[in-house]
Amino acid sequence: MGGNAIIQKGFNSVRVDKNIYTEIKQEIEQILKDEIFVISPEFSDKESFGDVDVIVQHNGSEHITNIYNKFIDTGKIDGFSKNKTIYSLAYRLDKDEYFQIDLIFVTEQNLEGTSIYTSFGDMFNLLGRISKRIGAKLSHKGFEYIVRANDKVVGEVILTRDFRKIFEILGLDYDYFKKGLGNGTQKEMFDFIISSKYFSMDSFDSEHFTARNTKRQKNRPGFSAFLDYIKTKEKLKFHISIATDKDDILEFFPEKLDEVQKLKDLAELREEGSRKFNGKMVQEVLGLEGKKLGEFIIDFKKIYTLQEIVDLENIEETIKNVKKNQFLKDFNNLKIF
Repeated sequence: MGGNAIIQKGFNSVRVDKNIYTEIKQEIEQILKDEIFVISPEFSDKESFGDVDVIVQHNGSEHITNIYNKFIDTGKIDGFSKNKTIYSLAYRLDKDEYFQIDLIFVTEQNLEGTSIYTSFGDMFNLLGRISKRIGAKLSHKGFEYIVRANDKVVGEVILTRDFRKIFEILGLDYDYFKKGLGNGTQKEMFDFIISSKYFSMDSFDSEHFTARNTKRQKNRPGFSAFLDYIKTKEKLKFHISIATDKDDILEFFPEKLDEVQKLKDLAELREEGSRKFNGKMVQEVLGLEGKKLGEFIIDFKKIYTLQEIVDLENIEETIKNVKKNQFLKDFNNLKIF
């Protein structure tokens, strides 16, 4: 949240009004005039700002360093905090006051997604809860499908990185969003979320929140404000959302069904292989423990593929034969003086 990263570095981070915020944005635009970047849009009725998110496209670590140095060359950056590819700069306003500029470096592939992710407060988080109803995980990468087998997560499949298509699936007007959500107020963002054909009051019922959701609500004023807002909308009490199923999202991406099934098949094969060959079995057959047990399991899996292990008719005899062959190999390698 606004200013926290540089506060942890000992800087006195302050909020600024709209006029100063606009001046800082204009300076950033001048610094990055030769780069590809997006300054995340904020609500037009927001009165103060604790930081500014700047999504910058890069083509490697050297490019990131060059961009960072452009800000250093202004003489107004007195320090920074780094978290992976996010540089939180301490921009000096006055002698003892600083404003946080977050440079979020991304590849071309993730530019649009990250830009949307950081737009209009908690909009992305709210859309994520709606997306979950149809079995999609919404992230800066796009729409992902969480593959499960026997109630266990076994992988993820990226369905699409096309955010226009994502908005279309959710029943939302992508062009209206790109143009700034009308006047760009928080209320207009809330109404935009509610307009999704998959919006459901149940998705935002605190009784269904996990501990993580509850913590997020406390830390994100925008999320709490949305919950309060939908409680005031009398007609939403009678809102009937489109019935959904966790696999509904796959209906929009039939070309991904094979990829999903392969992950499920692989998970089942691994589970079957684990039942047939495991450390406990090896321990019972050979009496190995600790490091030697682990080494034998590794060597065994180098000899037999997962499918071959599953297809073995007599696994115990095979384990003994592998151990016997290891012994003969070690014996033949002995140097006798």
